[in-house]
Amino acid sequence: MKIFIGNLGNEIASPDLFQLFSKFGKVKWAEIAKDRNNNPRGFGYVYMHTATAGDSAIAALNKKKFMQQYISVSEALCNEKTIGKTIFYQ
Repeated sequence: MKIFIGNLGNEIASPDLFQLFSKFGKVKWAEIAKDRNNNPRGFGYVYMHTATAGDSAIAALNKKKFMQQYISVSEALCNEKTIGKTIFYQ
């Protein structure tokens, strides 16, 4: 399950998100979005191994304080269509 995390402070790094979400289950990867100058954009994504772990993390962390910021946590929206076994991104 891919999770969106918003309202992240500039001091938060990908390993911080990985560690935070690891409390709820296996994390495949965590990433902070960066602009072309490699500055944080204030949001990131975490990919949890199972939907159950993702749902638990969302329920526990949404609107909670993390490193001096109240973060928003939700399931990431995906712009893709699946036809057969081929995924087409829009």
